[in-house]
Amino acid sequence: MVYSFFCRANEKEVNQIMKILDYYRRVSGEMVNTDKCSVFFSKNTSSDQVKKVMDQLGNMKVVKHSKYLGLSIVVGRSKCQILSYIKDKVDRRMQNWKGKFFSRAGKEVLLKSVILSIPKYTMACFKIPKKICKAISSRMAWFW
Repeated sequence: MVYSFFCRANEKEVNQIMKILDYYRRVSGEMVNTDKCSVFFSKNTSSDQVKKVMDQLGNMKVVKHSKYLGLSIVVGRSKCQILSYIKDKVDRRMQNWKGKFFSRAGKEVLLKSVILSIPKYTMACFKIPKKICKAISSRMAWFW
């Protein structure tokens, strides 16, 4: 299971998170595996604050970028940069087809069934920027 907790990087709020995890352990009977837990800090958090919090949390690891089910957990201001992997995936897939001969109908089926399915899951979670949609459309038009 994946849970996300948000708090300020101070002793009081970190203690609250630890109490929540302890309560979960007592109620469910399951241990929280801190080796699989990770912490993300804002870029505005000072290194002293990070050190204090990490001392409290024990052996949890600090992550800068993390993914869950293939999607970035933290999306900053530039969605184009974070979601550019979609364009790369489309390019790789189309590169595999480059030397092969397909009929016009075959190309259309490939483009509609394979290329258009690549961003589906991401689109269920995020609104994809127009720039990326236009890039995919232009790559599909180029394939003809």
